[in-house]
Amino acid sequence: EGQADFRCPNVNGCPAQLEQRLRYIASRKSLNLVQLGSTMTWAEVVAYASENQLELPRKLVEPNYDTQNEKKIAGRISDRDNFVKSGYLGEGIASWLVRSPQGFKPVLSDLSHLFSLKVEDLFASQTVEVDKVTRMPLLPEQIREPFKSLDEKKAVVPSIDAYGLVFKLHLARKSVLWRVIAALSIRHIGPEVAKPLANHFDTLQAMFSASVEEISSIDGVGNVAAQTLVDWWTTGENRSIIESWIDAGLDPQIERLEVIEGGALEGKTVLVTGTLQRFGRDEVKAVIAQYGGKSASGPSSNVSFVVVGEKAGPSKLKKIADLGLEIIDEQEFINRLGIL
Repeated sequence: EGQADFRCPNVNGCPAQLEQRLRYIASRKSLNLVQLGSTMTWAEVVAYASENQLELPRKLVEPNYDTQNEKKIAGRISDRDNFVKSGYLGEGIASWLVRSPQGFKPVLSDLSHLFSLKVEDLFASQTVEVDKVTRMPLLPEQIREPFKSLDEKKAVVPSIDAYGLVFKLHLARKSVLWRVIAALSIRHIGPEVAKPLANHFDTLQAMFSASVEEISSIDGVGNVAAQTLVDWWTTGENRSIIESWIDAGLDPQIERLEVIEGGALEGKTVLVTGTLQRFGRDEVKAVIAQYGGKSASGPSSNVSFVVVGEKAGPSKLKKIADLGLEIIDEQEFINRLGIL
């Protein structure tokens, strides 16, 4: 109360907002591009590319490409390894995609064409450098062609980043539904709201066809998020994003979470801090939900108990102690769930 909340109304077209949205889409809270496909072997990468008619960098594919010395061979092996371990939408690439010299169009002027990007689109693009703090284009303009590189014969070819970004976005077309919902960057609908939505609806179309009453009745969603979701869908630009993504081949996968009736965590709010041995970050949240509980994002008086793993932050532990919250270790957590 008494505070002003200033927001840029050009949500879909502002370069600064588009850059941030792209980085969010790539993050672990959304499509998680860094982890997506990161365990694929190079043989699996080649097979997937062939099956889906995707191009790969000649530098990484051709067996006799520039193999003059051991250093270059080692670099090629490293590049193959990094090809599926990069998220490709960090600060640099996200900025390159949404900015262009005056009089030219950027690769992405909104999110509609994200899943239909092609290597040739990136190869032909120009961008401008920005100030690292203000994120505004430098003056005079410093024009770059970031998706171009030189091959062994000094010919200009698409960069590995160009191929890698297109490859990762193709993999992301089969992301689970909650990650796609989170990727839309709808206010009030982060991962913790996207998950119960995805557990209730089978498709994006079904979700956007639902009423405020139906959506708000889903445990973990609420009235504010439900109204925001319905309002978001009434905007033509937002509808265009969904339609374009689906036309480009987006096919969200259903990942049902079966909630155990009368589970050990029913009615409890659980905070997990530090690294657990048995569960990853997303896994433990799914387990908490499966056993009827809710995951807390930080210490508060509403937390029922705290599961502390390795390398928990000292400041968070102090706040937990100050609140007098119950602290248990991972093994006790497993015992309470009754997991063998």
